[in-house]
Amino acid sequence: MKCELAVDSYNGSKNSGVNAVIRVFSKSRKSERWSIRKCSDGTFVFVNKNSGKALNAENGAANKAAVKMRNRTNSTAQRFYLEQVSTKVVTRPYDGLCTLRASRNKSFVIDVPAGSTQSGTKLQVYRSNGTKAQKFRFYYSGNNTYRIVN
Repeated sequence: MKCELAVDSYNGSKNSGVNAVIRVFSKSRKSERWSIRKCSDGTFVFVNKNSGKALNAENGAANKAAVKMRNRTNSTAQRFYLEQVSTKVVTRPYDGLCTLRASRNKSFVIDVPAGSTQSGTKLQVYRSNGTKAQKFRFYYSGNNTYRIVN
């Protein structure tokens, strides 16, 4: 059976500045639930329902920059383009396989380093290369929240 890895905050922390990681998927873990907020410029902000913190591309979305959880600021570091990469017919607005492209530099996307399947791996921003490490599936989990799974 394939082990699914979900985007989460490090150890489920509610603190600002902790790394965003992938962890073994758990339906009961609240820190794996995300609300998706669409901005007027067509970008999206991903807010963790457990902590209220947003995904944030550090250091101007430079290659190999960390993705951390930060207080919401409305900055471009917290805005991503959500690009659907599958041809699956979607039943909800964000269902399906997607890439999260940095709004500060569209050449870079959220990435799992080296395509790691190790629980606890820290997410990074990396030049887009179309690999599985840069594709995430969104699963609706009720109450306007999604699980983001690599």
